[in-house]
Amino acid sequence: MTDFAPILEAVRQSASLCRVVQQTQIVSGAKVGAEPVTIADYGTQAILCRAISRAFPDDAVIAEEQSAQFTRLFSSEQRAHVAGLVSVALGETVSEADLVRWLDHGQDRKAARTWIIDPIDGTSSFQKLKRYTIAIGFTVDGRAVEGILGAPGHPSGDDLGALFYTADEGRSAYAEPLGGGQARQIRISDTFDLGALTLVQSPGASRGEQDTAGQVRRAAGISVLSYIEWPDSQNKYLTLATGDADLLMYVAYGPSMNFKVWDHAAGVALVEAAGGVVTDLDGSPIDFGQGNTLSGNAGIIAANPYIHGQVLQAVQSVQGITPNTSIPAKPHYI
Repeated sequence: MTDFAPILEAVRQSASLCRVVQQTQIVSGAKVGAEPVTIADYGTQAILCRAISRAFPDDAVIAEEQSAQFTRLFSSEQRAHVAGLVSVALGETVSEADLVRWLDHGQDRKAARTWIIDPIDGTSSFQKLKRYTIAIGFTVDGRAVEGILGAPGHPSGDDLGALFYTADEGRSAYAEPLGGGQARQIRISDTFDLGALTLVQSPGASRGEQDTAGQVRRAAGISVLSYIEWPDSQNKYLTLATGDADLLMYVAYGPSMNFKVWDHAAGVALVEAAGGVVTDLDGSPIDFGQGNTLSGNAGIIAANPYIHGQVLQAVQSVQGITPNTSIPAKPHYI
């Protein structure tokens, strides 16, 4: 049985670093395309990859950040500051060379076992001192089998937030206070009434996405009771996994999506472990084995098992999709 305790501890250490950055000074840069990134992104990824390099040295890693960005975007003084933050979080002296080595660990490797990391999922929310997630997915042969989401500020935890994680080879999901404490099992909702659903979605969806989603809802006979909106983090998947919402749809992206794998891997694993169902629009599993993007999938339907099939049929009817009748079993590992 794989022991994920070192990774859980690394998430707690990362959350500590992130709190310090938010409470002192959020130093930011802009990657290609003006996408924001902060010193906390690099400090967190270094801590997480350090833990993976020591506990699972032969596994591959796909992560959002790289050391080349770090050294290009930030001055030597700022890089030294990050090393100091990581040193405090870990309780040991860390150099810039350590950071560079950890940031890139496993990213030049291909392996059946792969860790997928988004060090701060929801950077704009982080910059606004709002909720974000620290996201780590674990995949085997391209399938998300385990997920960990550190959620600073989540109301179900303590003053620091909550830590959500899968267990039992992805067969169950738990939450506990981020500062440590009693774990409790979490479960997907048991809503089966299509006339009283809570949908979770991203705000500002495109017109095409809105139109397609509306057609799907009408075809399935869905009458939405309420909406929950999360702008840019896997809090959407958390809302499903904890039973606070019933359905999440990305339905206007065919024939393939360019979503980044690190924005979905941990959340997909967590929803499935909590009893939910997450598939492509034809019923296939979400494929995390195609590199940095979900290019092998056309969309995502995530829901509790009581309504997933009906929603999936409606999507296929609206978009003329042929169901996949040959679904491979989810891989297990030791």
